[in-house]
Amino acid sequence: MTSNVAESLNYVTMSIRELLICTLLESLRALIQKWSWRNRNEANATCTRLTRKYEELLNKNYLLSVDLTVNPKNHILFEVLNGDRKNVVDLSVKSCTCKRDLQLLFILE
Repeated sequence: MTSNVAESLNYVTMSIRELLICTLLESLRALIQKWSWRNRNEANATCTRLTRKYEELLNKNYLLSVDLTVNPKNHILFEVLNGDRKNVVDLSVKSCTCKRDLQLLFILE
């Protein structure tokens, strides 16, 4: 199923277009009810406010950060140790001595 509702409906209604209008409308109602039920069950089973894409990104970043040691220098500067490497993160200008673009790393601000 695509994220575009019109495309989704167009695709699934190809086989029922020749039905009588009442039967066609009942089929569409049942289809939308099924989609709503499935989406509601998926949402109820989710224990996060993030979408699956960002939840996976968050989990990946968490696993990458487990071995890091963060020592705050103050409320803006942080020293990040990763084995024998040491970097300094400056949150005021969103920079790091590792030369990564921190603006790309800030999902929520």
